[in-house]
Amino acid sequence: MLTLPGTGFQLSARKNNVNPIALGDWIEASVLFSGDSVSRSEVADVLMEQLVTEDQNIAAEIAEAGWLEVEGRLKSAVAPGVQVAGKKIVPVAVWRNDIARSFLLAVSLADGYRDWAEDHRDLIGQGDLFEKLCVEACGHIFQGWHVERAGWSAAGPRRVTDLAVELAALVGTVGNPNAVEHWIAPMAKDAGLDIFCFRRFDDGREGAPMFMIQCASGQNWTAKLDEPAVGQWVQILGSAYPATRAVMIPFVVGQKDLRIRCAKITGPLFDRLRILSSPVGSSAWVSPGLMAELEAWLAPRIAALPTN
Repeated sequence: MLTLPGTGFQLSARKNNVNPIALGDWIEASVLFSGDSVSRSEVADVLMEQLVTEDQNIAAEIAEAGWLEVEGRLKSAVAPGVQVAGKKIVPVAVWRNDIARSFLLAVSLADGYRDWAEDHRDLIGQGDLFEKLCVEACGHIFQGWHVERAGWSAAGPRRVTDLAVELAALVGTVGNPNAVEHWIAPMAKDAGLDIFCFRRFDDGREGAPMFMIQCASGQNWTAKLDEPAVGQWVQILGSAYPATRAVMIPFVVGQKDLRIRCAKITGPLFDRLRILSSPVGSSAWVSPGLMAELEAWLAPRIAALPTN
């Protein structure tokens, strides 16, 4: 199994104080990245060995909570790399065959394994790959829609003035690129817009549904819930109304937290479970080129994960 993460596993002397999201990530990663089964008793043993709790009953309770967390994640999953088999969670595919889940899960481990994350720090590469993965996921989440990657990357920066012209032509608005200087900071590249999704109609008229999406792969994702600035984009595009804002993240978010974050966004939050909800399978929708990029990025990081 992987070494117990440094965050989320608070001392549980009299009750379970372990964060269920961190617990689920640890168990899921231990199985998917090692290719070995994990039992409830093994989880309980590690918790006691690492002094998370000295109470066998609490250790068993935490292990059961981990099983419930993983089971809940798998309910909407198609062909995942792990499955629950009674008191064991077993691998059913190597991580390379569940590449999208593997990437999102590995990114999520950074807060729990900070030395490992720092040794393999590559925020630009990580962000670029996450945007690419989100673009391909959106192609299946928004089937029949036009999906445009608008965000900045090291390979191809795109300025707001260019985006204003392109997106206005796409959605059939009058466009107002001259408004950029009044609404956007001088050094802004994409005004927080990473992906633009638009339901195209053959009549080419304005008034179709639009999503403007921020892709946030870092631990500071909660600071980006008000991006992109859809009100500013109304002015830039000369649109009659704002697009629906959405945020995509590689992490799993609990039900209560999801509601709170969506209220802040005033739109949907696509966490890991939503990104992986494609009906064509957990990684079957990933293009061969992106799959190769993800594998190359992941391989050295998975090999270096700390284990017991």
